[in-house]
Amino acid sequence: MEESDYIHLEIKATRSEDSGEYYDYYNRYEYDVILELEDDSSILIGKGKVVLYLCGKAMNEGADLLDAFDENAHNEIYDAMFDYSTKDLKPDWQDIMMDTFNSNILVKERLEILPEYRHKGYGKKVRSILRSFFDGCYGVEVLHSFPLQLELFDNDKGWRAELKYDAMEKDAKKATQSLNRCYKNDGYTRYKRTQIFYRVPS
Repeated sequence: MEESDYIHLEIKATRSEDSGEYYDYYNRYEYDVILELEDDSSILIGKGKVVLYLCGKAMNEGADLLDAFDENAHNEIYDAMFDYSTKDLKPDWQDIMMDTFNSNILVKERLEILPEYRHKGYGKKVRSILRSFFDGCYGVEVLHSFPLQLELFDNDKGWRAELKYDAMEKDAKKATQSLNRCYKNDGYTRYKRTQIFYRVPS
């Protein structure tokens, strides 16, 4: 990323009219990654999604977050963090979040950067902007390390076709190891031997 490069995120929150169930316990956001150019024009270089789970609210209301995580296909994160029998955070996650004084969980679901802008530090910058945007709203930031090029799609059209995943590493082990190194270099900690990574607010 050049010193003169400047990016910003255009973040959109989505909310259902339904209430009284798992909809009440998470907020979902989608965002565009915009690169500002020297001539004052701008271009779209990426897109992403993030979910803020309102764990404090759920605990106060005696609600189980399983359905909320399931609705967002974050089952593996729920499995890693919660005890199915008690519906509470596992003791080691309680220890991880002990000093944050906030029980909400921020899940970085996905970040997609166009090929010509990869490996330039934009992903790290996006994660930093998101941390600033959600500052004070969560007690731990969590992500599931999974190379997006390994997702199975019958047809790649539109935005996904532009991402050119077919040209990326197809070996699952190599691709995952590379992604894990990226997260570790960005200050994330791997949770045991899972593909779940976390970072507490500084």
